[in-house]
Amino acid sequence: MDKSLDFWKVFRLNLWFLLFIVSNLSLFGQDPVFTQYFNAQLYLNPAFAGNTIGPHIQAGYRHQWPLLPTLYTTFHISYDQSVKERAGMGMSILNDNAGLGTLQNTGVLGYYSYKIRIKNDIYIKGGINVGINYLSFNADKLTFGDGIDPNNGPLSAGGTPLPTAENIISTAEKYLSIGSGFLLYNPRYYIGLSAHNLNSPEIFQVSTSGLGNSGSMIPIRWNFHAGYQHNFVEGNKTSFPSFLSPSILYIDQGRFKQLNIGAILSVNSFQIGGFYRHTFKNSDAVIGLVGFQKHFLKITYSFDYTVSDLSISQGGSHELGLNFNFDYLYPKKTNYNDCFQIFR
Repeated sequence: MDKSLDFWKVFRLNLWFLLFIVSNLSLFGQDPVFTQYFNAQLYLNPAFAGNTIGPHIQAGYRHQWPLLPTLYTTFHISYDQSVKERAGMGMSILNDNAGLGTLQNTGVLGYYSYKIRIKNDIYIKGGINVGINYLSFNADKLTFGDGIDPNNGPLSAGGTPLPTAENIISTAEKYLSIGSGFLLYNPRYYIGLSAHNLNSPEIFQVSTSGLGNSGSMIPIRWNFHAGYQHNFVEGNKTSFPSFLSPSILYIDQGRFKQLNIGAILSVNSFQIGGFYRHTFKNSDAVIGLVGFQKHFLKITYSFDYTVSDLSISQGGSHELGLNFNFDYLYPKKTNYNDCFQIFR
């Protein structure tokens, strides 16, 4: 294969990424989005803190557009459990890596929730989260047209990057992030609303005319989510329940809007599911999901088949979710009286 063709393909893709993050217009930050939002419950809504009696750990890894030479990955891990009878606490770490480290965001957040019984088996639960994010931009990862030799590419004969006249420098900063949310639920259905980046944190702006902080703010991310759980077979200490759980998620953040709708069928230890995602401008993806649960561990894999103009030629998106539920350490069977089984 002609190496020059490979080089220009990589260069075009790097330029495509650059157009996303570098312009003379203000930038609008957007939070990462998980297909398996039920395996990132604290990221979805802080009111989910304390969703189990025992320790509960969730972890997830998302690899988007794997056939591109530039890497787009997101990783999260969280811990939470109930405190006494009505409260819950937790913490999470999330890292979002765009363009092989060109733009990275790492956040560490803490969570607290409290539930109140309204009537009979109807409850309302509220939660808050507060944390620090570290945002970094590495200009050394970028390649510009004036830094490319027609014969040798972006490197000199000695192997060092060629200079560019573009006035873009690397930078990094920390910012505070605050969020809140609530859940209304009973054993059959739930309705939730959460708001993240309530303080609209101000972040640096990158442009071809330089680097500065000119009031670019991360918009509030609104999550509306609802679901229903129909149990076919109730679970016990030795077996998992069998149920069907349809759900819907709507995300609104600045100019970005997204709707996910689908369902998960769980039979004993196995789960299968299907979802459809739309961005209101175009269809985005059809999603397939499979999962397996054994004792305290649940593993879930999903694949986003891209149906937008981007097409499946970029490889779609892969996502792996892990759930560690240590309720079995508690001798007494827990009756949660809710419909949050897919989150556990």
